[in-house]
Amino acid sequence: MTQFYDGQASMSPMAGAEIVSDNGKNGIISMPPIDGPALVTAELPNIMKRITTPEGLVLSLPRPAAMRYRKLTELKEDAHTLYLAAEPKIEEIRVDISKARTRLARFDNEWRLTMSQDELEAGKAEMEKAIARLKADIAYIEERRQPYSMQLTAIGTAIRRADAYIARIGPYALKDAALPKLGKGETVDAAVARIAALRAELADVISRPWPAADAKARARREVEFLADEGRVDVSKSVLHRNQLGWPVAERTINLRGFGKGIADQYDTTNAASTLAVVCWLFKDDIIAKLNAEIDAAAHDTETQAMTAEQRTAQVAKIKNSIEAEQRIMAAIIWQDEAFDRIPGDMDPRALLGLTGPEPGEFH
Repeated sequence: MTQFYDGQASMSPMAGAEIVSDNGKNGIISMPPIDGPALVTAELPNIMKRITTPEGLVLSLPRPAAMRYRKLTELKEDAHTLYLAAEPKIEEIRVDISKARTRLARFDNEWRLTMSQDELEAGKAEMEKAIARLKADIAYIEERRQPYSMQLTAIGTAIRRADAYIARIGPYALKDAALPKLGKGETVDAAVARIAALRAELADVISRPWPAADAKARARREVEFLADEGRVDVSKSVLHRNQLGWPVAERTINLRGFGKGIADQYDTTNAASTLAVVCWLFKDDIIAKLNAEIDAAAHDTETQAMTAEQRTAQVAKIKNSIEAEQRIMAAIIWQDEAFDRIPGDMDPRALLGLTGPEPGEFH
């Protein structure tokens, strides 16, 4: 093993290597010789920290987004420092209030024997006024530091959401997206109002009824599925002179996927095998009856109904509009430094200026 010290190189077969890990901090490799001067140690980067912590993941973002993230963390630290700066004064006033309350109690416990009633009442009134003034002082300080609290909450929530999104998606799937140019008179309130209107429109689309034809098609599939389950098997009777293959009486048939979709694990109904036999025997009659029921139920809603294709297209269009409005809002926030106005459901892509997979829950 080659060692360097005092500007010289030498070989020392007895030299060892020690890797020191300090809870995720940079590792230190030290190779001291058995005798002679100590070696210079070298710090090695902790690769796992870079790819597993929010700070490490952010380093892999496009530079503009990484700079915005860093700015947010600095603003959060500043807001936290300014918010806590008032704590000593508030604590001092609280101590004064405690002392005043103790003094107030002494009027009834001790001084009532040495003071007249008028003196007691006057003293107590003065002390209560002092307590009220002290409480007002705390309220005034709290009011003055409220902006820091709002900024701390807003930025903290935004950072947590950004961390969760980046960790789930991965920084390498995200690309830079310049913040949009703003028109005259753009305000956060105006953007908030437009987003609220779009979300109301989105909720309306999602809650729209389905066409009668869609309900009939799903009803037919469900009845045909049950009919197939209730079919009596006669093949063994023909081939081997066995008994008929009746569905097992105790069997429960699980119906899933005929409602919201095959992937919906909660839209589930259990049906007895006897019902399946009935569907097999009277399939066409049951389907005809169900179609009539569907027509009656859809009579007043058919004009508002949307097919799956219409619904998907409309939802995508509205979500794109919401994303565009959030990007406008983000540009206003950065321009006006109105970081206390960052909404709790802000899309991290909009705030940091990124393009990438949609964080669906943010809509």
